Amino acid sequence: MNASDNISNTLTNLLPPDLCDSILPVITNTSEFNYFLSLWSKMQKNNRKAAYGHDLFAGYYFQKIASCLHREEDVLAYYQFALEHYGRFLKSIHQDKDCRYFIQWQMGLIQDRLDFDWQKVKSLLLKASKTHAARGEAMLYIIKHYVGLQDWGMAYKFSLPAKKRYHGKQPINCHWFTDPELYDWKILNLHASICFHMGNIAEAERTLGDLRPCM
Repeated sequence: MNASDNISNTLTNLLPPDLCDSILPVITNTSEFNYFLSLWSKMQKNNRKAAYGHDLFAGYYFQKIASCLHREEDVLAYYQFALEHYGRFLKSIHQDKDCRYFIQWQMGLIQDRLDFDWQKVKSLLLKASKTHAARGEAMLYIIKHYVGLQDWGMAYKFSLPAKKRYHGKQPINCHWFTDPELYDWKILNLHASICFHMGNIAEAERTLGDLRPCM
């Protein structure tokens, strides 16, 4: 039995039996979970402390469980578990910036789901962007938040520098759940939409011109 099996068994014992039967097969049989497992296992091999990555594993595990549940009180409880475990792992000092970015980004998403004050959520997502300046997933979430509010001025404030920073610049040697399409076309498409809503038609058309070769 390997380290991930040991942790899975320990965490599974904390779950109600009905969740073990209905939710865990859905989570653990996905390509996303297996990809996480491969990253986590590689990280564990490079660290001498056996318990080093346990909180990271638990954070991801509970986050995935929460995303599959239906009763709101269960969803919130498991997201809170995930947030606590991720937070504990961030206190360890031996993470590469790609992994640390991923955790800060995911914590920001969870905080937003738990209705934390948006300024606190945004602060954490911006902190992730400082942790790994080449990655744009956390910034994309901020932009989409303002798009959802139809606050086009704030959306533009973040989308303009994001377009310049991320478009056509796939981050190198990054493995923790990068979104290749963000760097290929998503940020351009979103920026063009924001420009149209602001009435900035000329800039929207220029952005769409940049977008066409990417499609």
